[in-house]
Amino acid sequence: MPDLDALARVIWHAHCPEIISREQIEFMLSRMYSLPTLRDDPYVRNICFVRLLVGGRMGGFAAYGPTDGPATFLLHKLHLLPELHGRVLACLLPGHCEADAMELGARQLKLRVNKQNLQAITF
Repeated sequence: MPDLDALARVIWHAHCPEIISREQIEFMLSRMYSLPTLRDDPYVRNICFVRLLVGGRMGGFAAYGPTDGPATFLLHKLHLLPELHGRVLACLLPGHCEADAMELGARQLKLRVNKQNLQAITF
């Protein structure tokens, strides 16, 4: 799990300064990507993590899991290295999450995005 934290730091610091302050980025990273949180998420919140490997190294990851709503899953995290944005590989993570969630009974997969994150909204 430490590799998820390291990759999240690279991605958030490359992408988010235009959206939120560096202080907010650090707060979010410390809250969402601490080792205890990453270790507990699969067991406490039933969240599945998926990694995207490109040339033997991690190029991104996603996390998804059920919500309290019937047949609704939430895509909690979807992060790719900036150099992978706009490439066909970018579709692999959400596509995998959607297919897996459907196998687990989901009829809907939602993603919450900061309203200023136009790149993610467009995607």
